[in-house]
Amino acid sequence: MKQLITGKETIGDVAVEYPEIVNVLLKYGLHCIGCHVSYFETLEDGARGHGMDDETLKSMLEEANKVANEQKGELQMNKKPVTEKEGCKTIEASYVSAKEWKMDPEGYFLIRVNKETGNLEVGLCKKDNVIEIKIVGDSAEKICNTVLRENITQNTQHIAYLGAELARAEVARELKLPYVQDELLDFKEVKQKLCDE
Repeated sequence: MKQLITGKETIGDVAVEYPEIVNVLLKYGLHCIGCHVSYFETLEDGARGHGMDDETLKSMLEEANKVANEQKGELQMNKKPVTEKEGCKTIEASYVSAKEWKMDPEGYFLIRVNKETGNLEVGLCKKDNVIEIKIVGDSAEKICNTVLRENITQNTQHIAYLGAELARAEVARELKLPYVQDELLDFKEVKQKLCDE
C-alpha cells in the first residue's frame, strides 16, 4: 500500500483530494474539516491540537491511507493495481433530463428517510402519491437491488435516478441533514458545527 497521506498535508487539501477519508478523520475526532483553518493546518498539527497521541495518529494515518489507496484504485478486491488497456475508450458522461427523460410506465418513486427507524423508504406510486409497493432498507444498494430482483421496474433510467437519489438520502441520514427528494443537501450547518468544535 502506498503512503499517499503522511500527515504533513493540510486537512483541507486531503479532504478535497480523498473525500472518502472524511469519515476516518471524524471517527478520530478531527472535526475541523470544514473549518476555515483546514487549509493552513496539517493533519498532524490538527491531531496534536485535539490531544491525539503518537499511536492514535499512526492508526488514523494507516486507516486514512487504506481508504485513500482504495479511492485511487490502487487496492481492489483482488489487490491488483488498476490499469487502463491501451486504447481504452473514454466516454464523457452526459445527461440532459429535458431531452432524455421518459416517464416510467410502472409509475414513480417517492423516497424518504424514516426519522423513527433510520431506514430509507421507497414507495412506488401510479398516481396521486398513493403508494402501491413500499421497499424499506438501510442502504441504497439493498433497495436498488431489491427493486431489480422483485422486477418492480426494469427502466434503467429510473433505476439510475433511484440509486443517485437514495445515495443522497443516505448521506443526509448519516450527517443528520434534512432530506427532501430531488433537492440538494445543505451542508452549511454541518460545516459550521465542525468549525465550532
